[in-house]
Amino acid sequence: MRKRSDIIRSHYIERVSNYSIPEHRVLDWASHKSQFTRFEVLINILKITKEGFNNKTLLDVGSGLGHLAKYIDGNNININYVGIDLISEMVERAKQTSFDNINPKFFVGDIFKDLDVLNGISFDYVYTSGIFNLNLGNNKKFFKNALKLFLNIANDVVCFNMLDASYSKSSDSDYFYSDKYEIVDITKKILSKSGIAYSSIKLVDNYLPNDFSIAIFLK
Repeated sequence: MRKRSDIIRSHYIERVSNYSIPEHRVLDWASHKSQFTRFEVLINILKITKEGFNNKTLLDVGSGLGHLAKYIDGNNININYVGIDLISEMVERAKQTSFDNINPKFFVGDIFKDLDVLNGISFDYVYTSGIFNLNLGNNKKFFKNALKLFLNIANDVVCFNMLDASYSKSSDSDYFYSDKYEIVDITKKILSKSGIAYSSIKLVDNYLPNDFSIAIFLK
């Protein structure tokens, strides 16, 4: 089986190296609107927490071209943003982006292999958008391992989105669609086995027809 990093890099490298391609297409999103809708769901979820955003730090896993950072900046959201992506060309383009209200940090690396790349930064929120969508050949295993890691490094909330299996198309062999209720069950089992305390799990599936988000609120 091909390595996860090789599959990801081969899928994106030609597009990220071509500046004439619209940025949302580089990242496989249908439009900027659909991409930002996912970010809006995240921010609305995080607003539920009593602490708000002041002095909080968010880790964006698979940060791509830094669009979440741009969304946060454009909405003047007071949060410390850290993005990481294993494709160096993605990170270099993200670093070329100008920001008015935040000072984002971007790292190149694979946290599933080496957490030290993040220089020991502590994270209140861990978020990822799209990293579970590409067909890796072992998506469920990857998800389980990723979630375990996220739960161990987040202080307050872990949030992620996935493609909804209810809307999958047989021709989409490059992508992986997940059963949202199965993912909730897997999440609960991982939390139970790990002994990590949590207050609630929130499923949001009313913002796009082919997508859902899950947030785990930790105690």
